[in-house]
Amino acid sequence: KWNVARTYTAGNQQNPNFVATITTIYGYRGDTLINNELWFKLYATNDSSFQKNLVYQGLTRSANNRILYLDENYKRDTLYDFNLNVGDSVLFNLYGSYPEKIPITAIDSIQLNGEYYKRLKFAEPSIIAFDELNEVWIEGIGSIHGPLFPNFPRKFSQEMPDSMLITCTYSDNQQVWQHPYYSSCYINVILGIQTREDWNLKIYPNPFSDIIYLENIRAESFDLTIMNSLGQVVRV
Repeated sequence: KWNVARTYTAGNQQNPNFVATITTIYGYRGDTLINNELWFKLYATNDSSFQKNLVYQGLTRSANNRILYLDENYKRDTLYDFNLNVGDSVLFNLYGSYPEKIPITAIDSIQLNGEYYKRLKFAEPSIIAFDELNEVWIEGIGSIHGPLFPNFPRKFSQEMPDSMLITCTYSDNQQVWQHPYYSSCYINVILGIQTREDWNLKIYPNPFSDIIYLENIRAESFDLTIMNSLGQVVRV
């Protein structure tokens, strides 16, 4: 499974500086044989238990250090190729409209459970306008932006909170990797106008440096996550 946290600006009149984070979990449920090849069924959900509201995402399989992908229409593509070298390029079709071959600029390794795996770092697209792709592949994990990101790539703003990053990965329900930016694997921070009016909740100042005040909190237990302007968790 992959926990992918999407952070974005979600301000409203009551909370003009509010930043939301929503976690989507991708994972396998079952498999199927196609032309004597075993493919795994990939699903996605916002349910932290990965039990409800599962949405089918397609099929994947591993072959010769490549990850192959069949979409919902059974169109076949190579999702990842970890046989590539520095200088080799991968076609990224940004937003589905701006295809560009982007080269690998560096390859090093990362240690997972005592073993070393390749880490491939990509150059930025030729057209840069205050945003970035910041693409990195980790062998055994995939893109740091989520398992299907190479098929649906996009750039992220450098001027406002805008990110989509894997917080944690799991294999056989055991955690394999955790992103150093996040202290929690599952983060959902959503504050709507109606929620604020019902609670009459006050949080100030925003942003803050040393002390933050919360008023009119109900007499219940809550989980509080504090993030910086980049969407990185600094306190849970």
